[in-house]
Amino acid sequence: MTEETELTRLHFRNRRCYAGALWSCSAKLSREHAISAAVLKVLTSGRREVGITNHPWQHPGMQVVSVVDLQAKVLCTQHNGLLSSADEEMTRLVRALLEMPALLAASDENSHAVHAFYGHDLERWLLKVFCGAMRSGQFRGYGGSRWAPPISWLRVLFEQNHLPPGLGLYVPTDAPDSGIPVRRSLYVGPLTARLHGMSVDRRIVGCRFWVGGLALILFLGDPRYVTHGEPKWLAGRGQRIYYRPDEIRWGRDARYVSIQLRWERPRRRNGLAVAFRWEPTEKNDLSRP
Repeated sequence: MTEETELTRLHFRNRRCYAGALWSCSAKLSREHAISAAVLKVLTSGRREVGITNHPWQHPGMQVVSVVDLQAKVLCTQHNGLLSSADEEMTRLVRALLEMPALLAASDENSHAVHAFYGHDLERWLLKVFCGAMRSGQFRGYGGSRWAPPISWLRVLFEQNHLPPGLGLYVPTDAPDSGIPVRRSLYVGPLTARLHGMSVDRRIVGCRFWVGGLALILFLGDPRYVTHGEPKWLAGRGQRIYYRPDEIRWGRDARYVSIQLRWERPRRRNGLAVAFRWEPTEKNDLSRP
């Protein structure tokens, strides 16, 4: 790339790219999957079709569509390419969850697996999916082609900034089935809340994810108020909620699978672990798509 071409790119804003506020766009838009193509490939075992529900444009119930049909033009190719590290981390996490049942059901009592992840990249992937879903109008009544994320979110996505304390990844639990992976599934839904002193309008303040049976919450707050401490209301009845845990662990007798998360500037001296007890059942057989 010549110096003149690079200078032109740095001063170009593609108005159809939701990261256009950062400029440095390319002219060409990427056909982007809200849920990364690599993650979909793992979930579907490489198949070209996937079952979907609750999209605004589809009929009620489960519908089988081509993976290609789930693409939307919401990012330019330049900005889309900057998210590859986040895609890789989430793809590894999904693969680890799918491999878990076979390892925990093994006859070897000492079988175990430890997977290490950079927590901020997982947050970036969740934020990417959230922004893509909002821009493409996947949440009924929210977002659309005119929606644009705050500049602070874009800097987290594309400039490696970190979400401030109190915002980011939460892992909710309840007893005892939460966290047991069920088949090959990924669900995304908006997280809404009413602002202080308001009884009607609900605003999206983040996103809920279910990867297999593991629940993840990306809490982003609201630009009109500041979060103090950890918002316990994110959890449902009978649940506990953990902010940026250092480990998520599934165990069965002496066997275990450990997902270890590394965070910059750790908040605690001793690591925080979210532990689930795993039992083999037909519903958590992930060997079949």
